[in-house]
Amino acid sequence: VARAVCAAVGIRAPPRAGVAPSEKLLAIREWAKAGPVAMVGDGVNDGPALAAADVGIAMGVQGTAMAAEAAGVVLMTNDLRKLADAVVGARRCTRVMMVSVAVALVLKLAPFAFMAAAGADRYLIVVAVASDVLGIAWVLLAAMSLLHIKPRYAASPCGANDTVNTELTPAKEDDAPGPGKAAPPSPAAAAVRV
Repeated sequence: VARAVCAAVGIRAPPRAGVAPSEKLLAIREWAKAGPVAMVGDGVNDGPALAAADVGIAMGVQGTAMAAEAAGVVLMTNDLRKLADAVVGARRCTRVMMVSVAVALVLKLAPFAFMAAAGADRYLIVVAVASDVLGIAWVLLAAMSLLHIKPRYAASPCGANDTVNTELTPAKEDDAPGPGKAAPPSPAAAAVRV
């Protein structure tokens, strides 16, 4: 699952999944030296690594309150494909914002260029107001285009949210974490360098 999410959002670094809590924290600290790090987890064991990551993402449906508290983002589904859609949507929002700022700045400079080129000082107010109106219209239309973002990866149901395992299976005594023993790693926990 971790490799599929990485491939879907274009992350080239190999993911680490199914590791012990101390290994998760060490991996996050190691990768943080090279750049921003995201951590996805759902359990108590994921809390320290989620808190240490630049972007901590907790799985909200079956995740623990501690993981949700330590994370910066809570994914309210068990469908990890929605994480890929969120990254794609965030990148599109960033592109739209950068283009909108560039267009707005160019339109703000237009009255000065017009005044210098045409020598028409008396039209300066009209051109300035027109450039403001065009800038506002551009930014609003660009922002409204983001309302039509469709899911690319989670367009169809995956079944991960359909069933919640409510069966309680008794733990064996040697399986229980105790002094000197780490709890088993959460299968949904994964860390990636972004």
